[in-house]
Amino acid sequence: MLSSLLVALSLGSGVLASGPGPQDPDFLSVDFAADELVSVDSTTGVVTPIGPLGFDVAIGLTMTRYDGTLYLMDAGFGPLPPSLYTVDETTGAATLAAVLSLPGGTIDFAEALTADAAGLLAVIDDEPGNSSRSKQVVRVNATTGELTRLGRMSAGLPGDDGDLDAVVYDPATGDLVGVDGAPMESINYYRRVAPDTGAANEIGDFTNVELDGLVNGLHLENTRLFAVTSGIAPSRGSIAEVAYTGGAVSLVGTIPLVTTTGNYNGLVRAAGQPCLADTNNDGQLTPADFTAWINAFN
Repeated sequence: MLSSLLVALSLGSGVLASGPGPQDPDFLSVDFAADELVSVDSTTGVVTPIGPLGFDVAIGLTMTRYDGTLYLMDAGFGPLPPSLYTVDETTGAATLAAVLSLPGGTIDFAEALTADAAGLLAVIDDEPGNSSRSKQVVRVNATTGELTRLGRMSAGLPGDDGDLDAVVYDPATGDLVGVDGAPMESINYYRRVAPDTGAANEIGDFTNVELDGLVNGLHLENTRLFAVTSGIAPSRGSIAEVAYTGGAVSLVGTIPLVTTTGNYNGLVRAAGQPCLADTNNDGQLTPADFTAWINAFN
């Protein structure tokens, strides 16, 4: 029932009014100021600590869920190299799964993580010192940390530096949906990226005071795209719902985060009751679940 849960957002009011049916599950994110996993109430925006990750989190950290496991990817900004972790959703404790490596190349930083039906995908910067910050789409081996090149993104779209601050896989199109944020102006440019080629197209951008900052995490449920922003002082950030059609985006509404820090990266739904029809465990019911069932049967 994941995709049928309804919430009506009141734009700019800071209140999420529950619509027909049960309330949406809470979100999970990471407070990189406190180095801990947190839950975010999907109606009130109240942030509640779950528990410490157990390592020093740099600003560039994203998360995704695959095959029932919550994964975090640390960008490698600080003393730690770019790394992949698994996280206990009930305690917040993170366990190192692998240090990331790019055969024949260098990882300047690993910025955005998502998962398709086959496993983990990421967007990394593999050209240190390149002012255009060219990004490589890669497949991530969750056991060894080895990255396999898929396609390179090129800069050139409006407001674009070849960078994606957050990314999520769209099983309906087979593409990645990403956001390139422009600092200070709170403009978030939405892109569609073909994983195998890196070809990118702009599907929308908007500035809204209620967004409070830059998008650092995305979660997609069919045509409902959710984003978490890290606040630009004095704001504490927001959860925004974006209407997504595959080729366009529009802001539905936002709710300010009720918190003390406003430093959040990564966004997934909290694990609720398992849905048996969600055979690829991506948190939504789509034709990809039937494909996953066929592949498992074969």
